[in-house]
This record gives sequence, structure tokens and C-alpha cells, in this order.
Amino acid sequence: MATLGFSSVNGCLPAANIMRFIGEMEIGKVVTIFYSKTKPERRTLQVKQETSQLLWIRAQGVKPEGSSKL
Repeated sequence: MATLGFSSVNGCLPAANIMRFIGEMEIGKVVTIFYSKTKPERRTLQVKQETSQLLWIRAQGVKPEGSSKL
């Protein structure tokens, strides 16, 4: 089972790893989206805990391109 670079115990992440992952997601993680007919695009995924939202941003320092309620 792949868990984004975190080791798991019985398929569950320890609480310390979960808190570290949430902290990293608040800062933002760069992901690459691959398409079959166009070139790949990079986005930054970011979690806002206060509003329980997942945001995606195309370029650094720009307004979020979209969001989703968690």
C-alpha cells in the first residue's frame, strides 16, 4: 500500500505522520497532471483547514484556480 512516502502500520498512518502530512498540505504540494493529447501541467494542491477546502493553484502567488469542500 503506497502512502505518499509515509510508513504505515496495518494500513493506518500513525497520528504524528497524519499531522505532518496535513502541515505539508497546508503549505502546498506541487503535482503534475498528465493528459493524453496535451503536455503535462503543474498545479499546487493546498488544504485550508479553517474552511475545510482543497485548493488548486496554477501559478505561485495567483488566486486559486478552483476549490472543493472536503
